Amino acid sequence: TSISVDSSNGRHVNHPNIEAYTGLVNGYAKTGHLDKALGMMQLMRTRGVEPNEYTYTCIVGALARSNKVRQAKKMIEYALNLNLPRKKLTPIYNAFISGLLSDDDNDNSEGQASQAANVIEALSMLQDMQDLDIRPNVVTVSVVI
Repeated sequence: TSISVDSSNGRHVNHPNIEAYTGLVNGYAKTGHLDKALGMMQLMRTRGVEPNEYTYTCIVGALARSNKVRQAKKMIEYALNLNLPRKKLTPIYNAFISGLLSDDDNDNSEGQASQAANVIEALSMLQDMQDLDIRPNVVTVSVVI
């Protein structure tokens, strides 16, 4: 599915819609191509297609899994600026928390220290959810325990 956009020469150019862009972002993110996923989000905006809660859920989870906490939190800030109903933000926070806690590389002391830092960050994000009146759901609870 695509949308028709007026180009500079008066012709109509078809561009993918939000679902298509989100699918590309998700595919890049899941395969570890975070730069391409972030680039796709920028291209979306350039073409007048704003990322939605699903797009942010995909990228936030991938960034958190890659331990790019600062970037993931920045994406959460962008999502907050969408002025979505609070319940639509819960999956984005879940993706962040789940991504942080999914690190299986704790066989050595460095991995264990990183995992401990991620647990603290996840608990901090739960507090942020509470402060912003974003209600945890069943997924949130199952990820944390």
